[in-house]
Amino acid sequence: MSISSRIEETLESWSAKWKDRLRGWMASWLMGGINDFLAGNEAESIGLAQDNLNKIRDHPDTPQEIKDLINKLTAGTQPLPVILLVVIAAFMVIPMVISIYINIQNQQIQTIYEMCWRNY
Repeated sequence: MSISSRIEETLESWSAKWKDRLRGWMASWLMGGINDFLAGNEAESIGLAQDNLNKIRDHPDTPQEIKDLINKLTAGTQPLPVILLVVIAAFMVIPMVISIYINIQNQQIQTIYEMCWRNY
């Protein structure tokens, strides 16, 4: 067995051992940060989220299944309504940004079209 193959085997075994340790450390660091963030903002965030979810629930066009789900989520003081509100906001903001971009792009295309065909 050559020295290069022994070094390669050693490095492979080290990487296998450290991969799981580093993954566990990173996951615990991330979850600790999320827990600290939610614990620090829990009272304000839960109140704000419950107010906004209640507005969604009280809207006449909201389906009954969604109303029941919101009622269950806002019954306690868990941070789940905050997470739900963040997801809802993301699904509202992403299409808005995309539609703004598409609108700007369509306006640019219309301007270019008018410039090209103005003389004809």
